[in-house]
Amino acid sequence: MNSAVDAQQVTPEEARLELSRILASTDFVASRQLTNFLQYIVSEFLAGRSGNLKERSIAAILGRSLNFDPRLDCIVRVTAGKLRRSLDRYYTPQGVSSAVCINVPKGGYCPIFCRQDPPEDVSNGRESASIVTAAVPLIAARPKVAVVSFKAFASGAKERFVADLLADDVAVRLGRSRHLEVIDCTAMRSPSDPAEDLCQLALRLHVNFAFGGTVSQVGRYVRVTVRLLNGDSGILDWGGQYDLRIDSCLLEQHDQIADQIIAGIGRMFGCA
Repeated sequence: MNSAVDAQQVTPEEARLELSRILASTDFVASRQLTNFLQYIVSEFLAGRSGNLKERSIAAILGRSLNFDPRLDCIVRVTAGKLRRSLDRYYTPQGVSSAVCINVPKGGYCPIFCRQDPPEDVSNGRESASIVTAAVPLIAARPKVAVVSFKAFASGAKERFVADLLADDVAVRLGRSRHLEVIDCTAMRSPSDPAEDLCQLALRLHVNFAFGGTVSQVGRYVRVTVRLLNGDSGILDWGGQYDLRIDSCLLEQHDQIADQIIAGIGRMFGCA
């Protein structure tokens, strides 16, 4: 990016147009958190409320409660780091021909609007217009999610049953969403090396996210732990932990947990 100029030289209309272009890019389509974060700080800044851009107010946009404590929860700082990296990726090279760029300097959450010089190989206005048009996708790509079989850390038949059924159910339910593209690795005979972690799998399959989980026995309970990892950064974007009573109806408990998992993932992508 070029060095920032006086923000007054960038009109609110230009800023909002650039925001819409950024939100149509792959990183932001794939992450509801990044979308909410950037939309909020740009809207508040343009409305003259930059004083609201504090960790507590941003945490509410990211789904945290009124009891949010930034000393114990680093969600805002972690997401801000992801946001800066995603903006850098967007402007190299997709947004290189944008007349305006949006930056969020370290140490704060106020956006800065900068003007960019046109690319050196652009010789006239006609070429410039065609490049800018090409930089804005007409249809935003849906994020790709790979769902893998759960690992059972217990040899019991009930634990294996829960692991297999839950992973299969999540893959099928996510596959019904028009907001996501799902690769159902649970349906493959040999989806991956047992030692391959979710990040490695995401890189190998070229997906935005990988979803998996573990099942273990804790006393009279079967504990299910699930994770949705960002394929680019390896950051845990969403996770959950659920307990099923072994001596109760597993199928009924399974349906409740599957519903909670789908709702949690759906909220992250804005499709719940």
